[in-house]
Amino acid sequence: MRVADFKPDVVIADYSWLANIFDDLPSDSRILKTVFVHDLRFRVVPNLKQAGIRPAHHPEWTWEKEAELLRKATILLTLQDEDAALLRKMSPESSVIRISVSTQIYVHNAAEQIRSRCLYVASDAEENAKALLWLLREIWPTVLRSRPDANLHVCGTVCRLIDEQFPRTRFLGRVEEIGLEYGAAEVCLVPHIIHGGIKLKLVEALSHGRAVVSSPCGLDGLPEAAGRAALVAETPLQFAEAILRVLGDPFQRRRMEEGAQMLAKKRLSTDAAYGTFVEKINILISQSRIE
Repeated sequence: MRVADFKPDVVIADYSWLANIFDDLPSDSRILKTVFVHDLRFRVVPNLKQAGIRPAHHPEWTWEKEAELLRKATILLTLQDEDAALLRKMSPESSVIRISVSTQIYVHNAAEQIRSRCLYVASDAEENAKALLWLLREIWPTVLRSRPDANLHVCGTVCRLIDEQFPRTRFLGRVEEIGLEYGAAEVCLVPHIIHGGIKLKLVEALSHGRAVVSSPCGLDGLPEAAGRAALVAETPLQFAEAILRVLGDPFQRRRMEEGAQMLAKKRLSTDAAYGTFVEKINILISQSRIE
């Protein structure tokens, strides 16, 4: 490791399975050992398996195994209040801080929007492909029966995992100017099927001030979006009806877009997302230097 060269005040392990890197730090070091938990693997892995998805990064997880890794850390960063409560039990000596994800805030002109345009953006994770196929097979036909002019753009590397064709749907893959796609959308879709973490597709939609239709899982980390910027739907019929409500009611859509902009400014700015963590770092560093 290059710790001796850099002499860092803080080392961050991105995900709990990387916490073993702390074992290589000098034993007398005052380095703040931090784990960005993202999600608790002992909770997520069973859900992945139930959905028929083989988990990456150590597929067998238990409370005890994950707690052993987490106890190596001085600070644990989490995205959800529910996970924060569990982390305090799993690693009582660690400081637990809830953070968010920061993003740039974008402003679009209403004239950019294309009538009945829906948008789904995702990476090529298997759970994203399964969520997209659920949307296209179980929900999209219902939307088109009631609104034949509805059209869906799918962006991101998730497109490479889909080898079927669907009506009124374009698979664009990587898009150089993704802001143009968000600007054109009347509604962004987050049909996520696995709980845990925070969904970047939701963060991006809010940062672009777009109305959202989401599954309950899709609002993990930002539950306050429900009702303000997002309609939450659990079944295929509910999801289709929610899409149709947003497309068919410009007044409600504008209200949701305003809610998205307000929530993004409140929760997704750099200070809002990371301010508590930075403050905690400064305090702990000051204390360690005094000692």
